[in-house]
Amino acid sequence: MNRSMEAHKTLATQGFNVYSFGTSSQVKLPGPAIDKPNVYEFGTPYQRIYDDLEKQDRRLYTHNGVLNMLKRNITVKTAPQRWHTEGFTHQVPFNVIITYEDRVYDAVVEDFMQRGSQRMIEVFVINLPTKDNHEAAAVAGKQTTELVKLLEDGDEHEWQDQFEQTITQFEKASRKKLTYNILFY
Repeated sequence: MNRSMEAHKTLATQGFNVYSFGTSSQVKLPGPAIDKPNVYEFGTPYQRIYDDLEKQDRRLYTHNGVLNMLKRNITVKTAPQRWHTEGFTHQVPFNVIITYEDRVYDAVVEDFMQRGSQRMIEVFVINLPTKDNHEAAAVAGKQTTELVKLLEDGDEHEWQDQFEQTITQFEKASRKKLTYNILFY
C-alpha cells in the first residue's frame, strides 16, 4: 500500500494512466504490536480505514506515518484493490506491471502462469526492489516515473524490442537491479 500508492500518485501526477493493486488476501497495516496488525478487506475505503485508526490511537498512527500515508492514498483513489480479483481481469490489459517486492512480483507472475495465455497479449512484469518505508517509497515513486518515461521514449511500436536495453540503461542510472519477466494475457 505504501510503495505502490506512492508510485501511483507520482505517475498520475505526471499524466500517466495508472492503477495499483495488492496481492495479499487482505490489507494489513501496522497495529499496536507487531503481532496485532490492523486488517481490512480490499475495497474498504481509505477514509474509513483512516477514521478507524485515528479513533484507535491517533498519536501512534501519526507517529508511525500510517495516517499520513492514508491521507495520501485518499487523494489517489477510493479504496485498495486486489490484483487477483480486479487487476488481471481489468478491461484493458496492462503493457507494464511494476512491483516493489519479490513476494509481490512472484504472486503476479504466478497468477499469470496459473491463468495461462488466452489472448496472447504481451505484458512486461518488472520488480523494482524497495524497502517498505516512507523515504524509500518516495524514491521509488520517482524512479518508477523515470523508468516509465524511458520505456515510453521509444517508438510506439519499437519500445518492446528495446525493452532490455531500456532496463539496462535504468539499472546503470539508478544502481538498482531489476527482475523482469515477459508474460501474456
